[in-house]
Amino acid sequence: MNVRRLALGLSLAVAAFAVGAPALVRAEDAPAAAPSSAKRWTLDFSHGPLRRVLVDNGSGRDSTYLYMTMKVGNKTGLARPWRGLVTAKVDTKADPYVAGGFPIALEAIRRQEHNKGLIAIEDTTFRAGDEGKIPDGATYDLVAIFGPVDAGWATFRVDVFGLVNPIALLKVLKYGDKQVVQEAAYQERNEKVMAELSAAAKASGSDIPRPTAEYQDVLERRSYVMEYRRKGDEFRPDDDPIEFVRERWEVIGEPKVLPTR
Repeated sequence: MNVRRLALGLSLAVAAFAVGAPALVRAEDAPAAAPSSAKRWTLDFSHGPLRRVLVDNGSGRDSTYLYMTMKVGNKTGLARPWRGLVTAKVDTKADPYVAGGFPIALEAIRRQEHNKGLIAIEDTTFRAGDEGKIPDGATYDLVAIFGPVDAGWATFRVDVFGLVNPIALLKVLKYGDKQVVQEAAYQERNEKVMAELSAAAKASGSDIPRPTAEYQDVLERRSYVMEYRRKGDEFRPDDDPIEFVRERWEVIGEPKVLPTR
């Protein structure tokens, strides 16, 4: 199996924005406040492809289950809380699928993957106290099982939550009531903001204003996202190849700015 290795180190480097606005980076023009947060920890993560497995559900007929193998490791120097949540969203259903609750499929997946040590992700995420932490140096060999999903899907999105400390220190460039976050997970949001600023400047015949910079402590809900697609028609959809599209960090919803300590 080809395992897609992910470099998950977070940084405060400026993302490469595709809006061509020269006023985007001039933080040196306005000194920023000193950082107040501790360094954010991040768990190591890697994953296999989105795959299918046939499962005998006891009725004499095989059902098709979708799943993804994952490795989650801790090399941060301390035990870290592990409350991993994996969801899948398809274009043909409004509500997401939550990975887990399919023990009937686990043995079939272990056989298909030739890995008897695979653990269902839900078996590692509901432990109390210190058992709910992943020890420093440990790696979990996991599988997220989504079960039978709507057969007509064309796009499939996987979100993995719980891989990072939800408290983050972000450096932002403020343009009046708008801001650009100097972090890659905010790239699409930043592009939208810069497009709005460019349009307003063009309409008024002026330039984009020079930003001021500051640091913000925020509470985020951040996930690692993997997207897939499938081409085909209504005939034998489970035989259609699944194609990888892209993967990235994404912040879900609006981060909450915390009081400066």
